[in-house]
Amino acid sequence: MDRKSWRTTLTNRPVMLVQVATLVPHEEHDEVWAVQLATKIMADDVWTAPIVVERRKSVIMDGHHRFRAAQILRLRTIPAVIVSYGDPGVSLFSWRIGEVWTPESLIARAGRRELLPMKSTRHVFSPPIGEVVIPLSLLARASLDHSGVSAY
Repeated sequence: MDRKSWRTTLTNRPVMLVQVATLVPHEEHDEVWAVQLATKIMADDVWTAPIVVERRKSVIMDGHHRFRAAQILRLRTIPAVIVSYGDPGVSLFSWRIGEVWTPESLIARAGRRELLPMKSTRHVFSPPIGEVVIPLSLLARASLDHSGVSAY
């Protein structure tokens, strides 16, 4: 199947369109911030920052506010970089002193819908995730296959 992907401006990581409804958050978000972000995205009429999603369970590693903004905007799809915790360029840390999270514990909590407080975890990607320019109209109408990944 031919899948359309974009390349980020800072790295050579593929960016895929994924179905918003298939994504699993692991942290809470600030609703005011998410609404402000949705307003900015709508005004710009483009999506520029892909979220980062864990490959096996579709857990959001980075981009909880962007995920919520997509829900507010009622977008069907969102640009994402798909990675695995086993990838050498993916690291997981805690923002909070004394807290330690493993990929397994984070994925398990997300699966139970037990959200961590906002900014509990910090994911570092090497090379860093870059930007894309995708029109909102594409995200609102993109056709998806059963995997939740864009099919073109």
